[in-house]
Amino acid sequence: MKKFRMLAALALCAVLLVSLELDEVMDVPDRILVMYEGEIVGEFDPKQITVQELGLYMAGAKRADKKVGETA
Repeated sequence: MKKFRMLAALALCAVLLVSLELDEVMDVPDRILVMYEGEIVGEFDPKQITVQELGLYMAGAKRADKKVGETA
């Protein structure tokens, strides 16, 4: 997984990681976007969300109040 971070840093690009493995999801990215039924339902900092809460968003039990890119 460190290879993903190194490649993104060297190339100054984004890396899209699609995974159901929550350990990977929590360790690799700088931010997490959760999709449910074709919609982005939350954007998170992996350091500020628990695996349990992330799972609720993945299952559709929770949705963020604001959509990604919206301002207050």
